Amino acid sequence: MGNCITQCCGKDKRKYLRTRYSVDRDFSIEFENLMDDEAVQDEMNKPLTDFEKQLLSEKHYRALVHEQKNIDAEIEAQLAKQEEELRMEEEAYYEARREAARIVRLQRIAKEQQATKTHTDRSWLGDNENDWDVAGGEDDFEMFLASVKARSLSARTQLRQGIIPHKAPRSATEENLVALAAQEMLHPTSPANSAELEWDNDYVSADVLEREQLLTVRKGGKGT
Repeated sequence: MGNCITQCCGKDKRKYLRTRYSVDRDFSIEFENLMDDEAVQDEMNKPLTDFEKQLLSEKHYRALVHEQKNIDAEIEAQLAKQEEELRMEEEAYYEARREAARIVRLQRIAKEQQATKTHTDRSWLGDNENDWDVAGGEDDFEMFLASVKARSLSARTQLRQGIIPHKAPRSATEENLVALAAQEMLHPTSPANSAELEWDNDYVSADVLEREQLLTVRKGGKGT
């Protein structure tokens, strides 16, 4: 126990440093502490506080243990407080990041909806495919009906007046189909079709011959 008290409380000692060389005068350096005297040591960082040293010198060991437990409880409370502050800071940081991501996502969705509305909310108002006009809400269908009615009235007026409506130019495929139709009208039967007709006539003539032979056989049987 005495060794522990000596290590904790310390003991003043004098230390002398002598030089290696012998000189006329004997120089010695005395030092008690290598630390700066102005540095104030924290009471909590000391191995033993002054009050604990007093309790130890008075041999109040139970009070010393109780004092150590109180100090440990204070240290644990400080650590728990610091951990809680760090946790709250982390939660605030992640919440700010989530909020920023949500705002960016909402802005992107709003831009996409605006672009979709700009390209889709249009009504057709003319004969040309490029004649589109922006309209919103319930006016689209009414404007479409009005445009259809106007075009139908214009077509009827042109028919009554004998005006030939302008037709869109035909494509190359349509021209080819029209040419094939005209060729079929001029030449109704092709060599392939004529060959098929010849085969049909052969089948018909063979069927007629078989019927005549059957009738002849039946008549001969009845005569006998």
